[in-house]
Amino acid sequence: MIEGIYQIGSIVKQGKRISEIASDIPQLKEDIKYKVGVINFSLDKEIIEIDTRKEYELGDEDKFKYIKLGLTGRQNQFFCTFTDLKRLQCEEGKEYSCWLSIKEEIQKLSTNEVRNFLKTLQRVKGTFYSGRTLDLSKIRIFNGGSVEGFEDEKEFKQFLKRQLGRNEDIIFWTIEINGKKIVDCNFYDELIKKKVIDEKKREGKAVCYMCGEEKKEYLEDFARFPIKFFINDKVGFSQKLSDRWEGNFALCVSCYISVFAGQKFVLNNLKFSVGGVIDVLLIPEFVGKVPFAQDKLKEWADLIRDLYNPFKFFEEDELKGKLERYRRRGYLKNFLLNYIFYELNNQQFKIYSVVKDLPSSRIDELRRKFNKYRFKVLEQGLEPLKSYGSIYTLIPLRYSQSDKKIIDKSKISEIFSSILEEIPVNKNFLVREFWIGAMARYFSNTSYFGIKEMSKQEDKDKAMWQYILKTYQLLILLKELPLLNKRRVEMDLSKIPEKLQMYIEEVGFNEQETALFLLGTLIGDIGSKQIKYGSKPILNKINYQGMSLGRLEILFNEVHEKLKHEKLLFPEEELIYGTANYLFNKNLKNWNLKPYENVYYLLSGYAYKTALNIKGKEV
Repeated sequence: MIEGIYQIGSIVKQGKRISEIASDIPQLKEDIKYKVGVINFSLDKEIIEIDTRKEYELGDEDKFKYIKLGLTGRQNQFFCTFTDLKRLQCEEGKEYSCWLSIKEEIQKLSTNEVRNFLKTLQRVKGTFYSGRTLDLSKIRIFNGGSVEGFEDEKEFKQFLKRQLGRNEDIIFWTIEINGKKIVDCNFYDELIKKKVIDEKKREGKAVCYMCGEEKKEYLEDFARFPIKFFINDKVGFSQKLSDRWEGNFALCVSCYISVFAGQKFVLNNLKFSVGGVIDVLLIPEFVGKVPFAQDKLKEWADLIRDLYNPFKFFEEDELKGKLERYRRRGYLKNFLLNYIFYELNNQQFKIYSVVKDLPSSRIDELRRKFNKYRFKVLEQGLEPLKSYGSIYTLIPLRYSQSDKKIIDKSKISEIFSSILEEIPVNKNFLVREFWIGAMARYFSNTSYFGIKEMSKQEDKDKAMWQYILKTYQLLILLKELPLLNKRRVEMDLSKIPEKLQMYIEEVGFNEQETALFLLGTLIGDIGSKQIKYGSKPILNKINYQGMSLGRLEILFNEVHEKLKHEKLLFPEEELIYGTANYLFNKNLKNWNLKPYENVYYLLSGYAYKTALNIKGKEV
């Protein structure tokens, strides 16, 4: 995997300065029009001019040198282009976080340009700052028009919010002095080089991890790397990326730049998100020589990200067309695929799981099997999952309302990794998750991601049974892959409707599961009759926290009585009840389903029959 990043970086860095390979594409949200904010300190007029009219275009991050590095403290954005307006202020004890701290960084760069700039910087500080605080009353021009200045930061931010459109935001700010961008100065490139390489460089002797050569100049400190390979005692770092001990990990300067450039390129061009829940990096690794030059790298990356995103669905004809088009270009050959499921938060790159060395044919195979599953489900009149990515909607993920963050990302990343690597998925784990997900919907538990607050019990009930139906789509898909360890069970189901038999066989129920599923279908019939009077009292017979074996015995009797009371004990229902009761009593002495599993399989039958009754026909 490191080799793949190195290969890409070796192409990226050709003929480029560090500043040209260090920029980061900002995080973008859909439906937002982004602007570049320019803050100009006009010494001639002794005013501050702000302009937010320039629309952000892809590539502006290079032009304005928008760079994220692990620098001092919590600030990881570079000096004169940043997203946080706090960088305009010099907080006590945090002077390093202000853009003016560039003074200390460039003082040792002894050139005429630097000496002149330092004098200018001193004038800026004396003219526009009162101690550590920016004098916001000096803001007199905004987007070409006059303004009266501002008393404090709060007033300025409120003004800025009013000036921006409803779906507009500032992607980043850059600083000018007398109309000249600081990032265009030659010393700014030298400063980037100093921060990326020179401050971390050591002299002595070391064998480079990548090229294997002994070098006099090398680097062992990789704090500037977004993905840190060298820390092997913390979850989320190198032990997931390499099988070897890397406590003495060292790179020569050339290889360091290649890996640094490769990481930046991968993070900018080869990442995608699954439903906004978890981010994924795709890292190809070539077997042999890279088959194209630098000018084709971006086109190749766009292709790979598109075609080998396993969570993206393509219609079969569309996929064939894309593959054929790009095969003619010679791109789709001689590489392995690596996937990193991760979260990038401030300076922390947290890795949840890693899939290494997949042949591209594995993704092709997954797509074929998904299309086969999709066709089979559509043929039965069911609604299939939209893609492998839809799986995240079926796994309950705890959600922090205060932080607006998902807590359980590792659960979904492990399932995705298992699918990619052909590792069987534990059905018992899934059933427990499905039970939790069903309860979250039935009780409107908003501490889980995607759960909406509902006041009407009818809406909660609908959300629950619709969710349970979807969980069976995942079981059917995993069975198709095949990634469910499930033995075929022979049962005599000849007395129940054929469609019901086919469904039970398709999802792979055993006798105990079938008994509860069939009982659940009868609960669905009773509920469909009761709802005509405004509620479903039959559901109160189910203890959603778990049903013991003794409670199930009582429920069987209660359901039979309710069928008679609601005048629903028709011949077909009698046969379904008889089959369910027979299978239940047959397994009574060796019952091994857990209380929460009992609830899930009961609700599965309830969901299935409720959907049928609402549609008025078999699905």
